[in-house]
Amino acid sequence: MKKIIIILTLIVSIQSFGQKAPEIELKNIFYSLPIESGIEVIIDSAKNTELISLYDTLIVIDELYFTGHFYKNNYVLIEFISGQIEIFRAENWTLNGVVVDTMDIMVLYFNYGNEVTKDIRKEYNKLIKTFKGITKANKEYETYADSGLVRYGYLFFKSENDKLPFMSIEIGLGDCISNTKSLIIKYYKI
Repeated sequence: MKKIIIILTLIVSIQSFGQKAPEIELKNIFYSLPIESGIEVIIDSAKNTELISLYDTLIVIDELYFTGHFYKNNYVLIEFISGQIEIFRAENWTLNGVVVDTMDIMVLYFNYGNEVTKDIRKEYNKLIKTFKGITKANKEYETYADSGLVRYGYLFFKSENDKLPFMSIEIGLGDCISNTKSLIIKYYKI
């Protein structure tokens, strides 16, 4: 009986060994910012990150907001025209059909100009494959506007029973305001 328990314990240990927590991957994507910390600490760290520049902060009532630009990311390796990071607190935000009273959101926009190329799709598929391998559940989605399909992507969940995702990855196809094609990665802290 002891041998069976030991063998089962080893199997479970081996299966979990080498698996990365999604937050570790996200931290790598988000310039090693302390994403596990509060929004104030994350914003302060973003201000001191060499690859993020031209930032602006605005505090309105209880809402914290940070935006910055970047031209290099050591995780997303295909060349992009420009990049933007946003970190903010959202109130009464609808996520996956559920209204959330308050949550902090971190977003990276990689802007690629007017075409969705094979390279963008390849990078998108690489990211989807990576996070499908280290999360418990995911859901594909599409967003439409008057002009038609404006973005598609995946929501990722920490467990199969979660109603709210903790992150999303999507390709933006442009909309009524902008025709810029983009790869967008969002992290939701609820």
